[in-house]
Amino acid sequence: MANSKQETTRNAKRSCSKLEMSDLESSAQHFKRWFIIQGASSDTPLSKLSPFIIEKVIKCSVGTVSTVKRMRSGDLLVEAASAAQGKCISKLTTLANTAVTVSAHRTLNTSKGVIRCRELIDCDKAEILEELKTQVVSDINNITDVTVKGNDGSRRNTNTFIVTFRLPTLPKHIKNWLLASPRCCVRPESAAVL
Repeated sequence: MANSKQETTRNAKRSCSKLEMSDLESSAQHFKRWFIIQGASSDTPLSKLSPFIIEKVIKCSVGTVSTVKRMRSGDLLVEAASAAQGKCISKLTTLANTAVTVSAHRTLNTSKGVIRCRELIDCDKAEILEELKTQVVSDINNITDVTVKGNDGSRRNTNTFIVTFRLPTLPKHIKNWLLASPRCCVRPESAAVL
Protein backbone atom coordinates (compact mmCIF):
# COMPACT_ATOMS: atom_id res chain seq x y z
CA MET A 1 0.00 0.00 0.00
CA ALA A 2 2.82 2.40 0.87
CA ASN A 3 4.48 1.75 -2.50
CA SER A 4 1.32 2.70 -4.42
CA LYS A 5 1.06 5.99 -2.46
CA GLN A 6 4.70 6.78 -3.24
CA GLU A 7 4.14 5.95 -6.91
CA THR A 8 1.05 8.22 -7.00
CA THR A 9 3.04 11.04 -5.37
CA ARG A 10 5.90 10.61 -7.89
CA ASN A 11 3.46 10.66 -10.83
CA ALA A 12 1.76 13.80 -9.48
CA LYS A 13 5.15 15.51 -9.13
CA ARG A 14 6.11 14.49 -12.68
CA SER A 15 2.87 15.80 -14.17
CA CYS A 16 3.25 19.02 -12.15
CA SER A 17 6.83 19.52 -13.37
CA LYS A 18 5.69 18.87 -16.95
CA LEU A 19 3.07 21.60 -16.57
CA GLU A 20 5.67 23.96 -15.13
CA MET A 21 8.04 23.22 -18.03
CA SER A 22 5.32 23.87 -20.61
CA ASP A 23 4.48 27.14 -18.82
CA LEU A 24 8.15 28.12 -18.93
CA GLU A 25 8.43 27.21 -22.59
CA SER A 26 5.38 29.27 -23.50
CA SER A 27 6.57 32.23 -21.42
CA ALA A 28 9.90 32.10 -23.26
CA GLN A 29 7.96 32.99 -26.41
CA HIS A 30 6.70 36.16 -24.69
CA PHE A 31 9.79 38.34 -24.77
CA LYS A 32 10.58 41.88 -25.79
CA ARG A 33 11.42 41.49 -29.44
CA TRP A 34 11.83 45.07 -30.74
CA PHE A 35 14.44 47.57 -29.50
CA ILE A 36 15.54 51.09 -30.36
CA ILE A 37 19.28 51.78 -30.23
CA GLN A 38 20.21 55.47 -30.19
CA GLY A 39 23.39 57.42 -29.74
CA ALA A 40 23.84 58.38 -26.08
CA SER A 41 24.46 62.01 -27.03
CA SER A 42 23.76 64.25 -29.99
CA ASP A 43 27.55 64.46 -30.60
CA THR A 44 27.63 60.81 -31.68
CA PRO A 45 24.68 60.03 -33.97
CA LEU A 46 24.46 56.48 -35.26
CA SER A 47 23.58 57.80 -38.72
CA LYS A 48 27.30 58.50 -39.25
CA LEU A 49 28.24 54.84 -38.81
CA SER A 50 28.61 52.59 -41.84
CA PRO A 51 25.80 49.99 -42.21
CA PHE A 52 28.49 47.33 -42.71
CA ILE A 53 30.18 48.23 -39.42
CA ILE A 54 26.81 48.24 -37.63
CA GLU A 55 26.02 44.77 -38.99
CA LYS A 56 29.41 43.36 -37.94
CA VAL A 57 29.32 44.94 -34.47
CA ILE A 58 25.78 43.72 -33.73
CA LYS A 59 26.62 40.23 -35.00
CA CYS A 60 29.74 40.10 -32.78
CA SER A 61 27.93 41.54 -29.75
CA VAL A 62 24.63 39.62 -29.73
CA GLY A 63 24.66 37.23 -32.69
CA THR A 64 22.56 37.31 -35.85
CA VAL A 65 19.38 39.28 -35.16
CA SER A 66 16.15 38.95 -37.16
CA THR A 67 16.25 42.49 -38.58
CA VAL A 68 18.05 45.81 -38.23
CA LYS A 69 16.59 48.94 -39.79
CA ARG A 70 17.79 52.51 -39.70
CA MET A 71 14.97 54.88 -38.81
CA ARG A 72 14.55 58.41 -40.20
CA SER A 73 16.01 59.76 -36.97
CA GLY A 74 19.17 57.72 -37.56
CA ASP A 75 18.38 55.42 -34.64
CA LEU A 76 18.36 51.66 -35.18
CA LEU A 77 15.28 49.45 -34.89
CA VAL A 78 16.46 45.94 -33.98
CA GLU A 79 14.37 42.77 -33.83
CA ALA A 80 15.75 40.09 -31.49
CA ALA A 81 15.50 36.45 -32.58
CA SER A 82 15.22 35.04 -29.04
CA ALA A 83 14.63 36.05 -25.43
CA ALA A 84 18.34 35.60 -24.61
CA GLN A 85 19.31 37.79 -27.53
CA GLY A 86 16.77 40.42 -26.41
CA LYS A 87 18.43 40.53 -22.98
CA CYS A 88 21.86 40.97 -24.61
CA ILE A 89 20.59 43.79 -26.82
CA SER A 90 19.02 45.60 -23.87
CA LYS A 91 22.40 45.56 -22.06
CA LEU A 92 24.38 47.17 -24.92
CA THR A 93 26.16 50.38 -23.90
CA THR A 94 28.48 50.86 -26.87
CA LEU A 95 28.30 50.13 -30.58
CA ALA A 96 31.48 50.55 -32.63
CA ASN A 97 33.07 52.70 -29.90
CA THR A 98 29.95 54.89 -29.80
CA ALA A 99 28.02 55.21 -26.54
CA VAL A 100 24.42 54.09 -27.04
CA THR A 101 21.19 53.75 -25.10
CA VAL A 102 18.81 50.88 -25.71
CA SER A 103 15.08 50.82 -24.97
CA ALA A 104 12.24 48.47 -25.82
CA HIS A 105 10.07 49.84 -28.62
CA ARG A 106 6.99 51.50 -27.17
CA THR A 107 4.35 49.83 -29.38
CA LEU A 108 5.85 46.99 -31.44
CA ASN A 109 6.18 44.74 -28.38
CA THR A 110 2.42 44.81 -27.77
CA SER A 111 -0.68 43.84 -29.72
CA LYS A 112 -4.39 44.56 -29.35
CA GLY A 113 -7.28 42.26 -30.00
CA VAL A 114 -10.99 41.93 -29.35
CA ILE A 115 -12.81 39.30 -27.31
CA ARG A 116 -16.53 38.81 -26.79
CA CYS A 117 -17.49 37.38 -23.41
CA ARG A 118 -20.80 37.94 -21.56
CA GLU A 119 -19.40 36.62 -18.27
CA LEU A 120 -16.95 39.54 -18.02
CA ILE A 121 -19.52 42.35 -18.43
CA ASP A 122 -20.00 42.96 -14.69
CA CYS A 123 -16.44 42.12 -13.61
CA ASP A 124 -14.14 44.81 -12.30
CA LYS A 125 -11.27 45.76 -14.64
CA ALA A 126 -8.66 45.18 -11.90
CA GLU A 127 -10.04 41.68 -11.26
CA ILE A 128 -9.95 40.79 -14.97
CA LEU A 129 -6.36 42.05 -15.30
CA GLU A 130 -5.28 40.10 -12.22
CA GLU A 131 -6.83 36.86 -13.52
CA LEU A 132 -5.45 37.26 -17.05
CA LYS A 133 -1.93 38.47 -16.20
CA THR A 134 -0.52 34.96 -16.70
CA GLN A 135 -1.73 35.21 -20.29
CA VAL A 136 0.35 38.40 -20.75
CA VAL A 137 -2.67 40.74 -20.74
CA SER A 138 -1.58 44.27 -19.79
CA ASP A 139 -4.86 46.19 -20.32
CA ILE A 140 -8.54 45.55 -21.05
CA ASN A 141 -11.31 47.99 -21.89
CA ASN A 142 -15.01 47.30 -22.23
CA ILE A 143 -16.74 48.84 -25.24
CA THR A 144 -19.86 50.65 -24.06
CA ASP A 145 -23.01 50.72 -26.16
CA VAL A 146 -23.82 54.21 -27.38
CA THR A 147 -27.22 53.37 -28.87
CA VAL A 148 -28.80 51.73 -25.81
CA LYS A 149 -28.75 53.74 -22.58
CA GLY A 150 -29.64 52.48 -19.13
CA ASN A 151 -32.63 53.76 -17.16
CA ASP A 152 -30.49 56.51 -15.63
CA GLY A 153 -29.18 57.67 -19.03
CA SER A 154 -25.75 56.08 -18.65
CA ARG A 155 -24.07 53.93 -21.27
CA ARG A 156 -24.28 50.17 -20.88
CA ASN A 157 -21.36 47.76 -20.99
CA THR A 158 -21.31 45.28 -23.86
CA ASN A 159 -19.81 41.81 -24.12
CA THR A 160 -17.00 43.23 -26.31
CA PHE A 161 -13.58 44.03 -24.84
CA ILE A 162 -10.38 45.44 -26.34
CA VAL A 163 -7.45 43.54 -24.83
CA THR A 164 -3.80 44.65 -24.92
CA PHE A 165 -1.21 41.88 -24.79
CA ARG A 166 2.50 42.17 -23.98
CA LEU A 167 3.19 40.25 -27.19
CA PRO A 168 4.17 41.42 -30.67
CA THR A 169 1.72 38.95 -32.25
CA LEU A 170 -1.88 38.42 -31.22
CA PRO A 171 -2.70 35.11 -29.50
CA LYS A 172 -5.57 33.08 -30.97
CA HIS A 173 -7.51 32.81 -27.71
CA ILE A 174 -7.67 33.48 -23.98
CA LYS A 175 -8.22 30.50 -21.67
CA ASN A 176 -10.50 30.61 -18.65
CA TRP A 177 -12.15 27.41 -17.46
CA LEU A 178 -14.69 29.22 -15.30
CA LEU A 179 -16.35 30.97 -18.23
CA ALA A 180 -19.17 29.41 -20.27
CA SER A 181 -16.69 28.81 -23.06
CA PRO A 182 -13.21 27.71 -21.87
CA ARG A 183 -11.63 29.66 -24.72
CA CYS A 184 -12.48 33.19 -25.84
CA CYS A 185 -11.34 33.74 -29.42
CA VAL A 186 -9.15 36.80 -29.89
CA ARG A 187 -9.78 38.73 -33.09
CA PRO A 188 -7.83 41.65 -34.58
CA GLU A 189 -8.73 45.08 -33.19
CA SER A 190 -10.63 45.96 -36.39
CA ALA A 191 -13.29 43.42 -35.25
CA ALA A 192 -14.43 45.85 -32.51
CA VAL A 193 -17.29 47.13 -34.64
CA LEU A 194 -20.52 46.11 -32.92
